[in-house]
Amino acid sequence: VTTAQLNKAGIKNYEITRLYDEGVLTQIRRGYHRVKFVRQLNKEKLILAIHPDAVFCLRYSLKMHGGKNRTVFDIAIPQKTSWCRCQPIEGLDINYFYISNTTRDTELGFTYKDGLPIYDYERTICDFYKYRKRIGATDRMLWDVIKKYYSEKYCADDKVRAKQLKEKIERYASKLHLLPDAREKLKLDLD
Repeated sequence: VTTAQLNKAGIKNYEITRLYDEGVLTQIRRGYHRVKFVRQLNKEKLILAIHPDAVFCLRYSLKMHGGKNRTVFDIAIPQKTSWCRCQPIEGLDINYFYISNTTRDTELGFTYKDGLPIYDYERTICDFYKYRKRIGATDRMLWDVIKKYYSEKYCADDKVRAKQLKEKIERYASKLHLLPDAREKLKLDLD
């Protein structure tokens, strides 16, 4: 991590010095630091300092949208990201999901919530389906996410809004190449 990246993430120079004193950071060379472990540091800021092009996704995104998950930092990063930036950090549970470098994949469903870059609820549902085996999600967990989404986003008597939301998820699933299998699993039958 560079000093400039830490400053850009909102960590001041005096805070960097304090992190050295506490043993959280070690110096690799002037202006370059290695994170040893994380304690009282804003973890989201640290992740964005290490990966400025990261987008919070999956379980962390669900938590930001009102879910109740333990704090697992799932982040989407471009494939061009150097593997040495993806080393484990003690005290910080980060799962990396590589996405293609095209704007179509990185910006699809991209938004900010509480100042953090995350994917919107619909993109999160599609990604949850796509990576369900990798994150250890069961079909029951997927069904609970979808049920919560529909109960929050529209009332049962608002058929027009329901159809718009289903079409949005279907559009995302199509762009993420999930449509044939996802239509059945995500309960997108509009009849």
